[in-house]
This record gives sequence, C-alpha cells and structure tokens, in this order.
Amino acid sequence: MLPRHHLPQLIPNRINAAINRLHDLIWTDILPLVAEASESQPAQLSLSDGRLLKRRPIGNQTYWGKLFDQRWCRVAFPQATDAATWLHWRDQGEATLYVDGVPYFGFNVAHRYCRLPAGIKEVWLQSSCIQSAIWHPEAKGMSAQGSYFEGTWLARRSDEAWGAYHDLKCLLDLALDQRHRENPQVPAQLGGFGFLPLVDKFSPAYRRMLRLMDEAVDTLERDGLRAFRESMVAAYRELHFDKTFLRCVLTGHAHVDLVWLWPERMGELKAINVFATANRLMDEYPEYRFAYSQPASFEAVERREPLLYKNILKRIRYKKWQATGAMYVESDTLIA
Repeated sequence: MLPRHHLPQLIPNRINAAINRLHDLIWTDILPLVAEASESQPAQLSLSDGRLLKRRPIGNQTYWGKLFDQRWCRVAFPQATDAATWLHWRDQGEATLYVDGVPYFGFNVAHRYCRLPAGIKEVWLQSSCIQSAIWHPEAKGMSAQGSYFEGTWLARRSDEAWGAYHDLKCLLDLALDQRHRENPQVPAQLGGFGFLPLVDKFSPAYRRMLRLMDEAVDTLERDGLRAFRESMVAAYRELHFDKTFLRCVLTGHAHVDLVWLWPERMGELKAINVFATANRLMDEYPEYRFAYSQPASFEAVERREPLLYKNILKRIRYKKWQATGAMYVESDTLIA
C-alpha cells in the first residue's frame, strides 16, 4: 500500500482530478455526423409535415433561428446501429429525438447522449430555439443570433468507466455535503487551491470517506479500472449503516411550466420532450418510476403525439408511471 497522503486537505482536489480523468474515458469510437435541417420558422409542424420540408446540411458551431422557432433535422448513419450505439447531440436549445416516427428522447443542455435501438439507419429531431434547463451550469442565455448548434456524433460508452466515474463522484459529493453540514462556512463545492480547510476540524466519518477515496485512487493509478471498482465496492460496504431510521421513496418527477418564459405551444413541446425521456428510461431501467401531474400536459401529448400517449397509458396501467396532483395545471401555491 502506498504511504498515506501527508496533506489530507488536498485529497478532495486529487479525487476531483481523478473524476475528471474517468469522465474522459467514458465515450469512445466517436464518429462525427452531418445533420440536415429545414429552414427555421415560427410555425410548429408535425413530423409528417416536417419530412416534406426542404433540408440542407448544417455546419457545426453555427447559430440558427429566432426565439421559439422550430426546425426539423434528419441524421443518417453510415451503417445500421447496434445496441451499444449512442447519439451525442449538442445544441443550446431543446430537441426531441424521433425513432420510427415516435418521440424517443429529449435532448437539452442537461441531457446530451441517448442510447439508440439496434437496426436503425436514420433519426429525426424536432429542434426548438428556446432556452432550456436554466438551472444547469452549461445553460447560457439565448443569444440574439439564435440557438448555438455545436454538432452531432455517434459514440460508444465504456460502461466500466461510466460506473467508475459515478462510484467516485457520488461519494465525493456526499463527503463535500457532509463537510458543509459540519461547517456551513466551508462551501459544498471545491474552490481550487485557494481555500483548503484542514480535515482535523471535521468528523471521523468525513475523514474516513476521504481516506477510502484516496486509497481507491491509488488503486486506480496502480492497477486500473477493474481493481478500482472493486476497491469502491469495499468502500461502500464499509460506509454502509444498517440501522434504518426512516423509509423513503425515490421517484422521477418533472415540473414543466406550461407558460412561463415561453408561450403555451412551447410548454406543450416541452411536455413531449419530458414524456419521451421518461418513457425511454423505463426501458433502460425497469425499476425506474415516474410521477407527473397536470392533465393539460397529458392532453397536449395525446393531441400532438398519440403513439407516445398510448405508451404512457401502458406505463400507468402497469404502475410505473403515476399521474398525480389535483389541479388541471400546477400552481405556485407558495407565492401570493
């Protein structure tokens, strides 16, 4: 075993650097694609109408549209996909991915990658020039030039690196939250090397989390990913606490403002975007559950995308999707 870190206040920064390295290992076999797009316009067209529009290849790192404009995009693949193919789509606005004519996934600044089903050769995307996920650190105010389209790619995901990244990031997030709870003057985020609180001022639990992660990073650098993941399993096992004080239910949920920084027609597209993502995640993760209120959104999805709506009804019937709430549209009941 390597000697213990003699400056333990540096351990969080070391762990964060390892998390960044793991992140860079996740996506492999990256293949640039060329998307075709129609001219942007204020009118919202369905996929069947969007297919009829003239399209042209669009360049990467380009701006398009005016606020609330729509354009339809087509992306063709050099060969049929397999079950390990992911689409990477980077646009400042939102886009709903269509596979075989049905909404399949919602892209935005917080959701950049989607695993594609096997055997398809093209997809369509309904793109909206609209500010998205304003709470996300990558969200920026919409430019007067329109939505910024960076490009699209095919990629493969290293599940080993993906799992390792989340194993370490989850435990670091927990440790930093614990540190902040013990001393609220210490931020819950890392602030570089300018502010490094001494660890002896914090609880043994916090110090033990740091030590376990530090040793796991030693293993990563010495023996590689597989050994690292085994060390993280041991760390989680040691930190597990059997005594249960309460039971809770963790479920997916989305709050969509039907009319806020956008007109109602955009709120309806956002509902389609969210519903498509939740529906696909239930295929990817059978244990996933989702709750959504607002009958107005269900009605909009039924009217605009009836095939997606039928899938949602099946999810409700099998108790994977719960329609909640007692109001037609969610209200801000805490605001006078």
